[in-house]
Amino acid sequence: MSRCLDHPKELVPGPDGAQTCPACGAAWMMPYEVEAIAAGALEILSIETREKSAAFARPRECPDCHAMLAPLRIGKMEAWVERCASCERYWVERADRRSLEMLAKSAVRQRAFQAMDPAERKELAGGLAAAVAESHPAPRLSPVQVVLAALGIPMLERVEGNRVPWMTWSLALFLVAFYLMGKALPFELGPQALAFHSGDIDSRLLWANFIHFGVLHLVFNLAFLLAFGDAAEQRLHRAWLVIAFVVLGPLTLAFQGLFTGPRVAIGGASGAISVLVGAAIVLQRRARVVMFFLRTIPIRVPVVLFGVFQMVYQGIMAMMNVRGVAWYAHLGGLGLGLWLGFVLRARPAPSG
Repeated sequence: MSRCLDHPKELVPGPDGAQTCPACGAAWMMPYEVEAIAAGALEILSIETREKSAAFARPRECPDCHAMLAPLRIGKMEAWVERCASCERYWVERADRRSLEMLAKSAVRQRAFQAMDPAERKELAGGLAAAVAESHPAPRLSPVQVVLAALGIPMLERVEGNRVPWMTWSLALFLVAFYLMGKALPFELGPQALAFHSGDIDSRLLWANFIHFGVLHLVFNLAFLLAFGDAAEQRLHRAWLVIAFVVLGPLTLAFQGLFTGPRVAIGGASGAISVLVGAAIVLQRRARVVMFFLRTIPIRVPVVLFGVFQMVYQGIMAMMNVRGVAWYAHLGGLGLGLWLGFVLRARPAPSG
């Protein structure tokens, strides 16, 4: 009785009749048994001629006649079956059997496709494309997202995760409430009282995260928070969103202060939000950013490409010293967010 080449086990008849190792599932097969795996399986095997190939790292002997087995490469894969020229049998391991079956079936489909005339090929390709589109429809933006995208505010689609982003919503509501309180109590909670100035390291560095200098300033920050905060919350534990505002946001404002005169007021949540944008770029790499060109033509770009554009754009604006926007806070926030995303990307996404 033949024995397995890798285990001290006698081969026994498998489900397909081939002699099979009960320990590892490798089989000692006749040519017709190999062909039974998938039609054309023998045709995709070729003699391995590369002397430095891994196929020659472990020479093997035939389990019957003890002649040296010759490795046969499976298609263009780094996988082989082995053949005894004397017994005309093939040693096929379990993993190689799956590879052989997959490639043989693929070769059959390819030959069938090549046998079609051009019109039939075009019709088949169109039918497959329609079937894919029907089973995986392109995600649609909500009416609110369409309006915001038309105003030039980027929206995200194909975001992975289905958590309810209640922390993002809570932060947005807090920013709105803080803005209204600042309007009601300008000398206690408004920009005049809580704006940060470079060189003044005090509690205002924290509270400056939550002030806004006008309605448009607030609206644009809210839009980016709702889009990218949601995307980040799908992949981050919610505590990180709070940390972005309480710890990392102040760091971005302090970074802005290094490039700003002492009399310039610094404030707004854009630095903290930029942290979430950077994290979302790393953690939601399959997402796409939707914008409207001339407010009518939708443009969809991969979120990574959008991140590269943001870094370049913010950097150019900062070097040109364009006033009125905390460009360096945005750059610092993006950098911190990218770092945070890379640190946490290997961790499993939270649920619930």
